[in-house]
Amino acid sequence: MVQIYGGYGYIQDYPAERLYRDSRINRIFEGTNEQEIVAILADLAIQIYAMESAILRAQKAREADPAGAETKLNLARVYVHDSFPLLEKWAREAMCFLFEGDMRQTQLSIVKRMCKHQPADLIGLRREIAGRVLEAEKYVV
Repeated sequence: MVQIYGGYGYIQDYPAERLYRDSRINRIFEGTNEQEIVAILADLAIQIYAMESAILRAQKAREADPAGAETKLNLARVYVHDSFPLLEKWAREAMCFLFEGDMRQTQLSIVKRMCKHQPADLIGLRREIAGRVLEAEKYVV
């Protein structure tokens, strides 16, 4: 449209200006929506990486010193269990934005299945961790 009207496409007195402005703002809004999804995906990836890292480091510590690694394993367990609700929340937000109707429900049920995990006694684990910290009188990581 701007190519047809030339410079007049930028002047408010001509209808081409409004059409051009509206088309540009729609692209900006669409870009913002895409950025929100990319941000959610980045948050998911970072959180999953941190969870995996905590587990692998705890397992490596267990291989090196089985008796001394129990606190590290408990810390990893608590961290991973605390992370699952956050992962599910982010995934649900993305699915609600991306899909509608029956497809949304299908995708949300997949998210629910993927975020399913075994419950753990987090209070007991946190108490064990706290007891170990108090006993050592320092952080024991």
